[in-house]
Amino acid sequence: MPISCNSLLKTKTVRIENSDGSKGAYLYYDSFDEKFKTSMVNPDPDVVPDFEAFTFNQSTLNQSEYFTVNESMLVHVYFDANIGNNTTIGSLNGFVSKGPNIDNWFNFSYNCSTITDVISIIVWNQNNTKYKAINLPITLRTTQGVPLSFSQNPTTQNFTYSNLVVNFNKAIKSIGSITSSQNPQAITFTTNNSTSVQKLIIK
Repeated sequence: MPISCNSLLKTKTVRIENSDGSKGAYLYYDSFDEKFKTSMVNPDPDVVPDFEAFTFNQSTLNQSEYFTVNESMLVHVYFDANIGNNTTIGSLNGFVSKGPNIDNWFNFSYNCSTITDVISIIVWNQNNTKYKAINLPITLRTTQGVPLSFSQNPTTQNFTYSNLVVNFNKAIKSIGSITSSQNPQAITFTTNNSTSVQKLIIK
């Protein structure tokens, strides 16, 4: 859209965007180098950054597709401007451990055992003079565990096995049921959020 001005227009930065506003670049004057420059992030140290995106070390998928229950992961979080050293991050239901700030992003270790969580970020501007709270609700996906082996193979009919252990490829928090084609009288089991499940089989 055409813009006209009959007087002097003063501004610190100008953002030029693509047609849908999803990407853009900032134009500004660097007084230290006395040069006109461009930047992909807002160069104004006084502006409070906005959240842009999560990315993951294991995948290029977005946050709604990759946060996974009981999976430890390294998450990168990006903002549209450089962030201050006072910036912090927390989790309502999970565990987070923040890494150092690097320009407009930082990474954090994350693990959560529930299906829903809220990531809370207190983001400060580069000068550490202003901040705002950002709350990001997320829904974690779940993946099925795969049984790998018995600790001791059950080979005897009409025998009661106690403390028989089945090993899985990941920690198991709960199991709906365990059945057998040999129709035992009962199969009971316990889980302890580990990669092994103890079973008692009565035949």
